[in-house]
Amino acid sequence: MGFECFYAVTQNSFYLAALDERGQPYLVKLLGRDNGDAPPGCRTTGELLAVAAIGVFFYHQDYSPFSGPRKRAQRPEEVNVNLWQGGTSGIVGLFLDYGQALACFQAPDPKPLDGRWRKQTQEVLTAIGPDHPKFILSDHAKLRFDQAGG
Repeated sequence: MGFECFYAVTQNSFYLAALDERGQPYLVKLLGRDNGDAPPGCRTTGELLAVAAIGVFFYHQDYSPFSGPRKRAQRPEEVNVNLWQGGTSGIVGLFLDYGQALACFQAPDPKPLDGRWRKQTQEVLTAIGPDHPKFILSDHAKLRFDQAGG
């Protein structure tokens, strides 16, 4: 399956995104600035995990009996938003390394797509790539990571 896990730091929380032994994606909240909707340790699962500037979230593909076989998973912007499941707040940074992600979470004044962690975020996006079967990068202009701050 290739690339199997990364850390996401959002404006409110710190998460592990990974694949289980069956290759299904899951998200675990490791730490939170407040308890919010889910306490630390909460694990959620779904069919596909969208990785977008607005956050990470699970969604289902929009199946149609007339669509035939697909060569790749649908991107989140290609399905009805009613198929999107709850997600995180906006991404501050994405990380391959736990220590760097924790440092980001503990840093003062986090900003959406914070330029302090642009390099680490780009490393994760490159590792996921355009064809990952379960971690799906959005290609929609309002969801893409190319809007990263300075």
